[in-house]
Amino acid sequence: MKRILLPLLGVSMAVFLACGEESTSAATEDSAIPGVVDPNVTPVDPADPGAATDPSNPGGVAVDPSIPTTPAPVPGVYYASLPTPNLARINELYAAWIAKYYVTYEEEVTGPQYLGSFAEKLQGSARIKFDQPQNTVSEGMGYGMLITCIMNDWERFDKLLKYYKAYAVSEGSGKYFMGWMIRGEKSDVEGGNGGFQPGASGGSATDADLDVVSALLMAYKKTGNAEYLNHALLVGHSILEYEVDPTTNLFKPADDGGILSDGTVYNISYFSFAAARMLMEYDVANSARWQAVIDASYAYMEKVQNMYPVPLWPDWTDVNGNPIDPENGSSTGKNKEWWGQEGVRIPLRLAWDYHWYGDERSKNMAAKAGVYFLTETGGDFNNKMRTGYKVTEVETDPKFSYAAGNNSKHFVGAGCSMMTIDPANIAQAEQCNQELLTVSIQISNNNYFSPSMRMLYLLYLNGLFVR
Repeated sequence: MKRILLPLLGVSMAVFLACGEESTSAATEDSAIPGVVDPNVTPVDPADPGAATDPSNPGGVAVDPSIPTTPAPVPGVYYASLPTPNLARINELYAAWIAKYYVTYEEEVTGPQYLGSFAEKLQGSARIKFDQPQNTVSEGMGYGMLITCIMNDWERFDKLLKYYKAYAVSEGSGKYFMGWMIRGEKSDVEGGNGGFQPGASGGSATDADLDVVSALLMAYKKTGNAEYLNHALLVGHSILEYEVDPTTNLFKPADDGGILSDGTVYNISYFSFAAARMLMEYDVANSARWQAVIDASYAYMEKVQNMYPVPLWPDWTDVNGNPIDPENGSSTGKNKEWWGQEGVRIPLRLAWDYHWYGDERSKNMAAKAGVYFLTETGGDFNNKMRTGYKVTEVETDPKFSYAAGNNSKHFVGAGCSMMTIDPANIAQAEQCNQELLTVSIQISNNNYFSPSMRMLYLLYLNGLFVR
């Protein structure tokens, strides 16, 4: 979670198959697969919820008419054991997430004249609101593009992509990834234009760029739109050139910013195996290098997980796997010996990789973490999953609270996803998936990270991460 210069912002930041079966059946993966819901199906009229019934919304639940029908899970060869999907509820939660965090240029810009020539780059675009709603971070854009791609919401996906492209760090230097933050102004100020501003702050955030590449390549596979593939390769080449350490072959957290880019600090939650594998498939000229990145990332993660009494990963580590403060002003850096708001993304990275590719390395690491979570919670993830675990010692007086609060449900998703690795734990996966589905996405404050991560975990658990 990119959290540079938080003190300056004045904040404290504290994928798949249906019906829970092990996926062993092969199927042709194309748009004509029986049972796949046509994304062009007209949603239920919210003014008349009983007016229509479609396979993804059997109860005729009232939904935003601009929200596409939730796509059905796609058959294929997968490896994890997933809970029974609830697509109608996913559609409701997606609509709520869009309503709270997604905003278009046309909705927000009040003084386009103040943007000058940059207005053309932004017209027709959209962004995901950050904790301070007038600001935007590339991390949120990555989540937004993954979520809208998975939901087949191509109009919104394209608008987010246009925004991401508009803030490329330096296309002239081959840095096609987005600057990590756009500092906005409140839209009620004349010419404030909210989060649509002429420039971005700082360099890149590698996790965001890997998520955007994943979304683009998934979108290309779904639609055949070559624009998605071409831009994915541009960003992928940028990542390989500027965000991968040439000595260790590990993903650096950023392309600049002191120790974030000099190979002395790493954030394991940034390591996206799915992104690297898809790039290896499409970026053929660099496939050997991408394989080296995948193997180095596995080796490093396995080493770190086995270094400590608790089989998790500190949020930030040095080249030897020791906890380190990244010196970016983040609260996660100050809590450097803990698995917390950064590491909460690691279970999704591992589960996604195992589910799609069946790599035993992801399976073994996820299973080890899953046993720990299951033991610590007694299977009650909703009430007993903590929002942080000290990795370097078994903590008798944990610093972080239980994840019972709405803002912490992404930790429940992390624990729940680890239950999908072993078919013996399907009951726990079913239970915590249902609990996650019941919680409203509309939380009282402007924290965007927890609802966005919970949305991604739910899309995984409900079979919508499709290869």
